[in-house]
Amino acid sequence: MLIMLEFLEGLGFVKKYLMLLCLLIFVGCNAQHELADTVDEIYMLADDNYTIEEASMFLHPHKESGVVDVYVFGFPSADAILITTENYVVLIDTGERQHGRMISDALFARTIFHIDYLIITHFDRDHVGGAYYVLRFLEVRNLIVPNYERVSNSVNRLNLAKQREGVEAYVLTETITLTLDDAVIVIKPSGLDFFVFGNEDDDDNYEATTDIPSENDFSIIVSVGHGENNFLFTGDAMAGRLGEFLEFMETEEIPPFDFLKLPHHGRHNRRTMEFLAAVNPRYAVSTCCFNRPADERVVTFLESINAEIFFSKFGGVHVRSDGVNLMVTQ
Repeated sequence: MLIMLEFLEGLGFVKKYLMLLCLLIFVGCNAQHELADTVDEIYMLADDNYTIEEASMFLHPHKESGVVDVYVFGFPSADAILITTENYVVLIDTGERQHGRMISDALFARTIFHIDYLIITHFDRDHVGGAYYVLRFLEVRNLIVPNYERVSNSVNRLNLAKQREGVEAYVLTETITLTLDDAVIVIKPSGLDFFVFGNEDDDDNYEATTDIPSENDFSIIVSVGHGENNFLFTGDAMAGRLGEFLEFMETEEIPPFDFLKLPHHGRHNRRTMEFLAAVNPRYAVSTCCFNRPADERVVTFLESINAEIFFSKFGGVHVRSDGVNLMVTQ
């Protein structure tokens, strides 16, 4: 059972004040000026026995009924994806170490002070690097991690933050289905057996050998269904993991997806084309960088099926679903 942490319960007003003071420091000088009046009002409401979250929601509701917002952060070659429904906040991955603060600032600016589900797809530093900062400055109610261990500086920082904040990670070994307002989120683990990657070098790119599986193939895959619209987020899944998901799509008769976060930053492997053909997205985003762009074969194939392609190196991608229509902007 997932651990639900009621972090704000029982906090006195002095501690709430300190939390908001931290907010003002971290959102930067311009944002401080813009939020000053709002923060004063939040203080007054919080002093009337409302939690910080309740007070901020009265002033600036950041979520709409019947709407799902997906935001792919504009980080070159790093993954961080924010999903919000009317009442829930989900974050998939946290980018590199320096991105943790950017993610937290972005959520603070939207008066979001908690994350209901933080999903770390796998332990590469460009997916888990910012988790330390996110855990320190936001209330993470549920932390979901893949079924393997990695010795690295990024994972060490994650474990330190978990310990300091009293957050227990849920190791995903079976598929979880969550109904969050009118969105259905399926969180699917790899079928690989538990493994420990012991090299401390964050820069290592583990590839599958006879004895060592690909670390990327432990990636958790997340799908979101909202009315007629379907989203798919694939971490850094490589050929083995994509093959698993293709079998799942065929067995369960899963329909194509409207929006796809391309696996492994848009790189190519022996199952890529088969996977893209099955998913058949209308929109796709690649979290690639300028010095290592998405593979041209991947881009060409997506163009051939008339998919519109976005690249995080050019900025964040915002997707809004009302259950029927999709609006995608960058």
